[in-house]
Amino acid sequence: MYADTYDPTFELVRSGQADAFASIREMLIQYSTQLPGSRVLEANYQTNLAGMAVPKGNSGRLAYLTEALDHMKRSGLLKHLVEKNSLRGVEVVPPK
Repeated sequence: MYADTYDPTFELVRSGQADAFASIREMLIQYSTQLPGSRVLEANYQTNLAGMAVPKGNSGRLAYLTEALDHMKRSGLLKHLVEKNSLRGVEVVPPK
């Protein structure tokens, strides 16, 4: 079975027409709270990475963003923001 969006996909699982729901971890955690007895597996089959880009030739901007993000990671601010906003299933990659 297949559905185009989250709600119809979840309904397939809830109604017993499907046995599993594969998606990004944050969505799985959110929907699992609506289905008693369900669980989100710890293992993953894919990783979604978020990134930032700057136009070519803007090395100053790239350096600034890299430094700012590394500072946010080292200081714990980025992790704090993830937790404050209840972004379950989101992990902060350590700075390089």
